[in-house]
Amino acid sequence: MANPLLLDTNILVHLIREDRTGKEISQQYEIRQPGAGSAICIVSVGEIKSLSYQFHWGENRVTSMQNILLELSKISVSNPNIL
Repeated sequence: MANPLLLDTNILVHLIREDRTGKEISQQYEIRQPGAGSAICIVSVGEIKSLSYQFHWGENRVTSMQNILLELSKISVSNPNIL
């Protein structure tokens, strides 16, 4: 198992789009594997939801986004372990 990672919004976009970059990141870092422990900052949750609206994502992509958000832990921007 890979070390847990803190993912930024740009990585989420690739994972949700399931493009080549997203697939490579997912496979190389095992981000979506059970127990991987990867996380996102709570700010990224708002950013990705805003992007889904701005990019007019369809139902499939929104569902993919929701699933990924459920899989990942959320980190507060004031978490001293992250700062």
